[in-house]
Amino acid sequence: MKKTYTEWVHWLESRNIMPQIRPGLKHTESALTEAGLIQKVNSQKVIHIAGTNGKGTTAKTLERLLSSRGLKVGLYTSPHLIDTTERICIGEKQISQDQFIALCERYFSLIEKWNLSHFESLTLFSAALFFQDDPVDYAIYEIGLGGTWDATNVIPHQTSVITTLGFDHQHILGNTLSEIADNKFGIIKNNNSVFHLPYDKDIEDQLQEKIFATNSTVRKITSPELVIQKTLSLPKYFIQHKAQLFELSLPGQRAAQNMWLALHVFSSFGFELEDGLKELKSIQWPARMTLLPQNTICPVYLSGDHNLQGIESLKEILKNATYSKIKILLGLSKNRIHEDFIQSVQQIPRSEVYLTKPQFNGVEPANSTLPYFANSTDGLHTILQNSHPNDLIVVTGSLYLCGDILRQFTS
Repeated sequence: MKKTYTEWVHWLESRNIMPQIRPGLKHTESALTEAGLIQKVNSQKVIHIAGTNGKGTTAKTLERLLSSRGLKVGLYTSPHLIDTTERICIGEKQISQDQFIALCERYFSLIEKWNLSHFESLTLFSAALFFQDDPVDYAIYEIGLGGTWDATNVIPHQTSVITTLGFDHQHILGNTLSEIADNKFGIIKNNNSVFHLPYDKDIEDQLQEKIFATNSTVRKITSPELVIQKTLSLPKYFIQHKAQLFELSLPGQRAAQNMWLALHVFSSFGFELEDGLKELKSIQWPARMTLLPQNTICPVYLSGDHNLQGIESLKEILKNATYSKIKILLGLSKNRIHEDFIQSVQQIPRSEVYLTKPQFNGVEPANSTLPYFANSTDGLHTILQNSHPNDLIVVTGSLYLCGDILRQFTS
């Protein structure tokens, strides 16, 4: 079937992007097996990353670290900011539109036969690129939603990485931290090597039960030693290791913790930790408290923090920032508890909060007295017109919102 790139994207997006009920794995597994892909996976070279926050940063860091050793690395992440092809990268470059079209044409019938969703179809595409004709040296998979029932979990893997845990997507994952953790820990397979960040004792005990049941090994990675230097706007963060300072390209204690986690996974494959530390200043990961790449009257940062845990991380960064006023354009999405979210953002000192609706999965505010912009780009222009050089602007609340802004301001 012949379609343009845009037509294929629209066709794929019509296939249910966000699940409304807990998904299953049968259709994805059947499609990958029929395509002959599962059989080609070398599980020792596959890394799965789950968690509530920090999955993408950990995955992107691992991509850079392994690539720095001359290895061919496949990376599968979500969501994308501008282009669907961002989700699948090989050699630190997103796949081309021509590759995407070829994948759609090749697997159209299989997608239809097994009624694959948008995410399941892209998981199929990633496996075809990572494990077929010219396989990658390492494949890194960021879990899309949860763990146990995520489409990526059908792909055999020996290394499981779990970042921080918190409340998000409760309508799918459960209303208690224990239920959410149980779903995230579902990526742990028999005889896995598991790396994780520290949790409360009850969750640690829950993890240990999973480790025992799967005969896996486990390493808990505690926080690195940090040095924070204040600058004219955002602070700079450094990891201190053996009396040396290593600069981080992404700000915040949470980013540092995720990079430190990735470093230990990297070293478990036989590489030197110090070699990896040198790469941390070169990691590019848009919309993770990164500067909008356009000249504006004051700095505009994109930060896709979409839950309370993410907002707490944002507040930690801003506590060490220098600004007169901070103006926050906050996107509201479906299936979120908006009241607590907005209240937490309003606690940021010298802040003005404006609400908006992301183009995808967004909702209008209910019963809020805060200013609201129906169009996020118009809203940001209005905020900029009333700002001064010593102010800061942060666009947050949704990665989709950050994508909306990035698309409009860089087109």
